[in-house]
Amino acid sequence: MGVGLFQLKPWARKAALLWAAIALTFSLSVIAFRPYQTFVIPEQFVSEAESLKQLLAVALLIFTFPISVWWIFYFTRPSVKLQFQSANPTSAPLESN
Repeated sequence: MGVGLFQLKPWARKAALLWAAIALTFSLSVIAFRPYQTFVIPEQFVSEAESLKQLLAVALLIFTFPISVWWIFYFTRPSVKLQFQSANPTSAPLESN
């Protein structure tokens, strides 16, 4: 997907939007279904497994939430859509001699 984005392939833009939507859905579901475990650090001792779960949840939210929101806004802008469409050689009309 990264190479396709650098080459302005339309399928790569769609794949990036799909990835961003899945990541945003995952992030919002973690926030909605496990808000206490995600944002509250317990005062009393908890097991290492619980601490690791909380650390992983917070790390995934920190990385996936802002990136997915930015990608959704960026890749749906009209100017970006136009860049990906104009780079597609199959959509350009063929010139005849």
